Amino acid sequence: MTGPVCAIIVTYNRAALLAECVKAVLGQTEPVANILVIDNASTDSTAELLAREAASVSGRLRHLRLETNLGGAGGFRYGLKRALETEAEWFWLMDDDTIPAPTALAELLAARDSFPEATRPCLLASKVNWIDGQIHPMNLPTAKQPQLEIERALVAAERGTLSVRWASFVSVLLERSAVVEHGLPYGDYFIWNDDTEYTARMLREGFGVLAPRSIVTHKTGAKHSPMNAAPARAYYQVRNVLWMILRSPAWRPDEKIKIALVHLQWISRYLSLNRFSAAGWSAVGRGLRDGFFRQPRQ
Repeated sequence: MTGPVCAIIVTYNRAALLAECVKAVLGQTEPVANILVIDNASTDSTAELLAREAASVSGRLRHLRLETNLGGAGGFRYGLKRALETEAEWFWLMDDDTIPAPTALAELLAARDSFPEATRPCLLASKVNWIDGQIHPMNLPTAKQPQLEIERALVAAERGTLSVRWASFVSVLLERSAVVEHGLPYGDYFIWNDDTEYTARMLREGFGVLAPRSIVTHKTGAKHSPMNAAPARAYYQVRNVLWMILRSPAWRPDEKIKIALVHLQWISRYLSLNRFSAAGWSAVGRGLRDGFFRQPRQ
């Protein structure tokens, strides 16, 4: 049987969504051992909300407030570091706008236990829907190429799951031993692609699956990634993908070539949609500079 589970929720100034997320996690048919809420220095009513919730669940919920906003990447890095101090064998990661169905965790654990001991996955991801009930395109994991690992692909398919190459931090269950082996996410990514890099690092040789019976709703403001993102966010996209290509052990050489080609298309489309503005060029230029000449701290 699977050991105890620690849920890790990263939040920043979204108390209303966080309240819904925490309520959904506490209402799971398969209870979590504890919940760590990593608060990126919120200035809204997050602290008051968590104080009320913590008082009602006998110490199962901990509010860990950071001094400054470290972004999603820094929040998950800190959360996993603190989760390793607990007795949990599995870590369930999600954003504050992730609302798991009551059986989401139970289905992840059931999927894991359906595999023979020798072939059990170290990572299991939920099916992520948007508020319209349809699959959320921002959180679709990439399937592993079956011709490279046909045995694992078949074992996954026989159990109603999909062998994946990477997954998002929107409801993903990670085994403690895999976190210990591969270390923590790179906090310097701040936002975007930190989850892609980390799970791809874990699954380059490891085995992970999408468990479609485990369902969560990701309540993002938009269904598709905005190509006219603010320059500050575009900077992180440009820099972080370069960091994945040049600095990360997550990808094989042939994968890096494909990622680079897609990244060039993204940059071109971003600049075009933003009418080649000075702010857009500045964001791309700074992202390229820092991607090539700096590296994330370990």
